[in-house]
Amino acid sequence: MVCTNLTFMVSSLGTKRGLINENSSNLWHIRLGYISRERLERLVKDGILPNIDFTNLGVCVCVDCIKGKQTKH
Repeated sequence: MVCTNLTFMVSSLGTKRGLINENSSNLWHIRLGYISRERLERLVKDGILPNIDFTNLGVCVCVDCIKGKQTKH
């Protein structure tokens, strides 16, 4: 019974990788150190990055960007 659960876990881990959109602007925003949309667009224009889907950037709030802009008092 334990082997069945392990097999299920391994197979589900393999499918999660397939669900990630490699052309997601949010993913590249995080990968490149939380850079702005303008810089991402420039990297695409210069041919450094592949064409990116910008529909999800700005829709979701990036909590790490908000925390980085906060000041300590």
